[in-house]
Amino acid sequence: MSNNVQIIIIAPVFIVLAAIIFKPLKSAFNLDTFPTGVLSVCVSALCIIGMSRSLKGLPWEFLLPYTVLGIAILLMVLISFLFNHFKPCNKHEKKKEMKSITKTPESHLRKERSVRNEPKTNTTGN
Repeated sequence: MSNNVQIIIIAPVFIVLAAIIFKPLKSAFNLDTFPTGVLSVCVSALCIIGMSRSLKGLPWEFLLPYTVLGIAILLMVLISFLFNHFKPCNKHEKKKEMKSITKTPESHLRKERSVRNEPKTNTTGN
């Protein structure tokens, strides 16, 4: 039973890690999609193996960087999600901002129209 729960938890984490690792690898090495995908899957697999410690034969020092990488990526995604979706905001301030963005004061429009309609004067003195 615990093995099934572990797979249910690890599979989405693996997919998220692979998707996040894919973009920097593609931009850093300028490779095609397939080699970059293979690299991101391998790095994600090492991260998952390090976090779940399912391989007993490998030394701890080998998987430590991948474990830290996986945990750091997941923490950054979680913190980014929390900051973007749970910002404290005041509804009244938001409405005021939207009104000020979409509504232009009429006095500004009048000044702009009067400047356009003024005749041009010759300042050279001729």
